Amino acid sequence: MDYQLTDEQKMMLRSVEKLLETDYDFQTRYHRLQNNIRFHMPIWQQFADLGLLALPLNSQYGGFSASIQDLATVMAPMGQALVTEPFLYSTVGAWLFAQSASNKLQSELTPKIAQGSCRIVVALDPVCPSMLMSSHQPITGRKTVSGDWVLNGSSHMVYGGDTASHLIVQAKTGRKLRWFVIPVKHVKRKVFSLIDDTGVATITLDDVHCNQQFTLAVDQKMIVRLNAMMIGLLSAEAVGIMHLLNQKTKAYLQQREQFGQPLSQFQLLKHRLVEMYVQEELARSMSLTLTQRLSDSNAQCMSSLEMLMHMTKMKVNDYVQYLGEQSVQLHGGMGVSDEMDIAHFFRRLTCIRHQMGDQTYHLAKLSVLIKQQGADSF
Repeated sequence: MDYQLTDEQKMMLRSVEKLLETDYDFQTRYHRLQNNIRFHMPIWQQFADLGLLALPLNSQYGGFSASIQDLATVMAPMGQALVTEPFLYSTVGAWLFAQSASNKLQSELTPKIAQGSCRIVVALDPVCPSMLMSSHQPITGRKTVSGDWVLNGSSHMVYGGDTASHLIVQAKTGRKLRWFVIPVKHVKRKVFSLIDDTGVATITLDDVHCNQQFTLAVDQKMIVRLNAMMIGLLSAEAVGIMHLLNQKTKAYLQQREQFGQPLSQFQLLKHRLVEMYVQEELARSMSLTLTQRLSDSNAQCMSSLEMLMHMTKMKVNDYVQYLGEQSVQLHGGMGVSDEMDIAHFFRRLTCIRHQMGDQTYHLAKLSVLIKQQGADSF
């Protein structure tokens, strides 16, 4: 697929690339992680100054009402710089907030989100068997006489929850599922990091009172779009990393010599590089198709969006796995060295593969959708 960026997207992309090249090079990032710094406030403030944090917010409250394709454009350089700050997760949280919060709540929190002082992330349903954990207690809510809600339960693997100021949680209230915005100070939080150095948290709600104005108007269509948006942005980040890995692997094979000639001259390795490039282009096509579908305001069919979402994640996972493994193997022992960026890129791709569901999960979901459509048509 040949997708051309708009002038605004090109300008935004150059600004982000310039910022990350100067203030987020690999050695700077590596030293921060050695000092256990996974969230650097000066960088976050620069994101805010560039207007990146205001992209998904409504323009009537000071945001930019950016499309999903605009957001996906930013994710490629974010992935290539291995940004550990929760830009992706706060962007998704801000988008859901802008789509579903009341006018009063948006006017109150939107300026804070744009300025970087408020970070909202979504406690999405885990696609792993977390219900087998002894600590798993689905969040439930009951209404008090005053009209407020009292929430109890827990949520595992909340991405970006380690540095969030607010959480969007879903709670079962009788037969209905409701969504709430909750300040982090009202919940118990256990923070840890994944193998790619991104932060996650387990949150526990113990009789947390939530005012009626903090209830979000989220319907089933919005939940489908939320999941599809998350997968689309993850795929865009993965494509950016794949592109950089292809460049680095090709340059490495051109400079390393064996039997008096560069490794890139061996026929077998040439074929490997070509196949890696093919995998990148296939992943890019799948990612662009999904983000374009999400940006199409006229698209109403949720079943087709669900099918495209599962298909995209399933196939991108395959492409990511192949390219990441080949890149590490062609670098040899250096490919797994912690001092080399190749190992960090591979770890990030591995986490992307398992986030929002692996190949088996999305294959099962596709099978169910196909059976349902077949039964309906019959």
